[in-house]
Amino acid sequence: MKKILDIFSRAVLGIISLPVVLISSIIILVTYPARVIDNRKAKKAYLDYLSQLNNKYFLCYNEHDPHKSFLEGSVLPYLPKTIDIIYMESKVPLSDHPATFVIPLLNNIQNRDGLPHLIKIKDGEIQHQSILNELTLGSTLEEGNLLINKILFFFELRPPANLQVI
Repeated sequence: MKKILDIFSRAVLGIISLPVVLISSIIILVTYPARVIDNRKAKKAYLDYLSQLNNKYFLCYNEHDPHKSFLEGSVLPYLPKTIDIIYMESKVPLSDHPATFVIPLLNNIQNRDGLPHLIKIKDGEIQHQSILNELTLGSTLEEGNLLINKILFFFELRPPANLQVI
């Protein structure tokens, strides 16, 4: 009797699970090509946008940065307007560029040493550097000027006239 119940319960379980497996397989097979096509379109759009941004410069920092007030008060106002700022609020990038570009740009960075991060797009290549270590040195006017000079050196830009170089 126990053997019959065991066989019956396995048969019922098989009858119930078979349609679930078949339906799941069909859904996966039907949606897979659409996901592949969407990924290709997104990658192409990203690469097209990237090619439009030749010689573009970005400074990316976030709300959790302990040096946020120092950056916003002593560094960002003195940077040239050619450097675009990407402010990360949680995981949402706030900038003049679409998030569909900024998120892959930040995800493609190798060796993420932490924010703030400098990103330079030159000849289709992305170059980057973290300035986190420079911020941990302090937050005086002299260190702000040194940081600005380091940022400008990375971007191969000249210091603006309103920068007090010490």
